[in-house]
This record gives sequence, C-alpha cells and structure tokens, in this order.
Amino acid sequence: MNINHLKANPRITEIDGLRGIAAISVLIFHFTNAIQIPILYPVFKYGYMGVHLFFIISGFVIFMSVERSDNLKQFIKSRFIRLYPLYWLAIGVSVVITTLAFTFNFIGPFPVNGVSLGQLNANLTMFQHWMGVRDINGVFWTLIVELNFYILIGILIKTKKISNIILWCYGFLFIEFIYVLTRDTNLLFYLPLIQYGHIFIVGIVFYNFYKRKQFLLSELILIICALIFHFLIFKPEEALIFIFMVGIFYFVVSRRLKILSLKPLVYLGSISYFLYLVHESLAYMIFNFLDKIGITGNYTRIAIALMCIFGLVVFVTKYVEKPLNLSVKKLLSNL
Repeated sequence: MNINHLKANPRITEIDGLRGIAAISVLIFHFTNAIQIPILYPVFKYGYMGVHLFFIISGFVIFMSVERSDNLKQFIKSRFIRLYPLYWLAIGVSVVITTLAFTFNFIGPFPVNGVSLGQLNANLTMFQHWMGVRDINGVFWTLIVELNFYILIGILIKTKKISNIILWCYGFLFIEFIYVLTRDTNLLFYLPLIQYGHIFIVGIVFYNFYKRKQFLLSELILIICALIFHFLIFKPEEALIFIFMVGIFYFVVSRRLKILSLKPLVYLGSISYFLYLVHESLAYMIFNFLDKIGITGNYTRIAIALMCIFGLVVFVTKYVEKPLNLSVKKLLSNL
C-alpha cells in the first residue's frame, strides 16, 4: 500500500457511531460491574470488549491521519493534539475528584485512590506504564497500548517503510506468536501492544479494503491469523465476540450499516474519548457520595451518575475541547 499516493477520504460517520457504541458499552460495563444489577449485569458483563473495538477503529483511522500528514513531524503533532489535551483535562478531573473524596470523606464501597505528586507527574507524560507508575485512572491503561501503536507507525513513516505495512504486520504477528508461546512478562512490559497488535492489524487490513473495495489474499490471511490469536490470548467467549466485531466492521467499511450514521450515535462518537477517560472515576465518586447521603437505589444512582457525567462531557466538548485544541495547535505550529 503506497500511502503517499492515496487520496484523503471524507469522514466515515458510521465509524463515529461505532466508536460511540464502544464507549457506551465500556461505561455500562463499569456501572453494572460496580453495582451488580442482576438484570443488567449478565447482558453487559462483556462490555469491556468495547476497548477491543476501539483498537480496531484505531488501526483503521491511523492511516487517515497518515494521509493528512506530509511527514513524521505533522503525524506526531496530529496524534499529540488528539491524545494529550483532553487526557490532561481528564487527569485534572481525577485529581479534583480524589481531593474532594478525601476532603469530605466521600470514601465508600467504590474505589477512590489517592494521587501522589510523583504519580501525577508520571501520568502527565502518558508513559507511566514504562516508568512503573500506577495509572491515576483505571481506564488509562489502554492509552499506552495506543501510544505504543502510534510509535511503531511513526517509525515506519520515518524509515519510509509505511508502504510495506502488510509485510510489517506479518512481522509483528511473529513477535506476538513468540509472546503467546512464552508469555514473557518482560516482552509485555516493554511492548504493551504485544497482546493487542492483532486487533489493530484487523483495522489496518480493513483500511486497505476500504480503499480498494476488495481484499488481497495476504490480507485475508492476516484477518484469519488475528482471529486465531484472539482465541489463543483471550477467553473463548471473548474471541467469539471479537469475530462478531470483525463481521460488523466489514459491514461498516462497506457502508452497509447506515444506521450507525444516526446523529445521536455520531455525537456519542464525537465525545467518546473524554467520556471514556472520565466516566469510571466520576461514577465511583458519585456512587460513594450518594451512598453517604442515603440514596442507595441502584437505578437512581445510575441515572444520577449518567446525568452528571454526560453533563460534564457535553460541557467540555462544547466549550473547552475546541479552544483547548486550537491553543495547543497554535503552540505546536512554531515547532
């Protein structure tokens, strides 16, 4: 695939809708896992698989970013603007939540962990995993996987090997196969992408399909390998869900699931990043507060938490995200 000669595509709204569904599935999983509502928990107990859907989407959309970038510098800037401003804002929210929790003793059955200055500084870099420092927020673990993926793509751009991406995908699967055989914890530490690389590869293959409207045999083999790897690394039921996700993604990139272009789903997709980053810590804080004041009804607590979380996320999206990104973009334009 010669990225340099590809014409940029318009935004695929179905991808945004799918991203919104992924974010909601993770959110509902955390809610129902925390409160354990008998009716809802069995339905959403695999909602965390929304993260795997995020990874497929990342593998797909990364090349849209590559198309819009003339060089590695531009690629790094675009990824930095995409990841860091809202991430720093989410860290701020988590620190405020923790401070309020310990100041007003909103400590209850739902976990709220203190934040040290060293932990804060490490988390601000997004490299805390490689520093051996705990994530401030539990959901932040996925960011080092994404960052690891971006770094590898950046290396391919710098070395002008990005046009041979399919060949490099086979190379990565070989390394992942070594991990499957050895379960080497050192390999997992230094290359956190190693457990999830095959998921990103599915997205990459689907991007090629989207451009050409057909699969090459080498790409179909990659997808088959990815499905097998999911069975080898994860639980059988998770692998079956992954197969379903891959099928859904095929219909999405074939533009056969227009229902995902519905405005509410597309809007959910547009706010999904910040929603994903803050929902868990905010929910636990709200649940503890409601527990302290005697509001213990499960559905009531979930409804209040949803209103508070979406209120904050919508406010940030409307009034903070755009000017914040513009300010960061302006600062980076001189570099």
